[in-house]
Amino acid sequence: MLQIWLIILVLQLSTAYECSPGNFGKNCEHTCSENCVKDSTICKGTTGECTSGCRPGWRGLQCDMVCSLQKYGKSCSQTCGSCRDHEICHHVNGACFRGCDKGHKGILCNEECEPQYHGYNCADNCSTACINQTCDSIDGTCFGEQMIQEKKFTSEDNILVPIIGGAVGVLSTCLLVVVICLVLRRNKKALDDGNKFHPGDSTNCPKDAALKVQDDGNVNNVYQELKELSQPSIYDSLH
Repeated sequence: MLQIWLIILVLQLSTAYECSPGNFGKNCEHTCSENCVKDSTICKGTTGECTSGCRPGWRGLQCDMVCSLQKYGKSCSQTCGSCRDHEICHHVNGACFRGCDKGHKGILCNEECEPQYHGYNCADNCSTACINQTCDSIDGTCFGEQMIQEKKFTSEDNILVPIIGGAVGVLSTCLLVVVICLVLRRNKKALDDGNKFHPGDSTNCPKDAALKVQDDGNVNNVYQELKELSQPSIYDSLH
């Protein structure tokens, strides 16, 4: 009979010290965390542990700590996106406070830019100089292959310039030689014609004087034609 009374006394004492819903700890002086799942009144009366787990964005036995860096959501199991300047995201919904870093977009900043855009929040257009107007989503430069092609094209152009210049120079020299030959041939023919003497001519000028005048005129013609050829050549105009 005494044993029965002792059991009843123990049960009454344990009931008397059980905290009411929503409280825990010594003398039930602590309140269960509002971050407990479903109901803030659901926690262990001794430790305050949330028996059903934590709301999104919170962690710990009592759900009193926010998610660690770069984590958010339920059980802090999700990773933040690429927030601007590597800032942390909101521990509950993962939103970035100041927008997305270069090369990313979207509410969670977990989407990459489309090929024609780059920069913060993918707000900048790629240069029209890029092939198909596509570029690196971070700094906006044309893709590596395109840069190599542009560099190769420029190098080939630099090689062709002296080749074309040399060809034009040779062509100009050959043309000059041909012109000089034609001029000399024409002058020689004119000189030969001048050497012919016709007794019936009305002129009384001596033959030597006529030849001298003829020679002076030929020299002047050659000088004038050579002067015209000394003007800037086609090669010079290209430079």
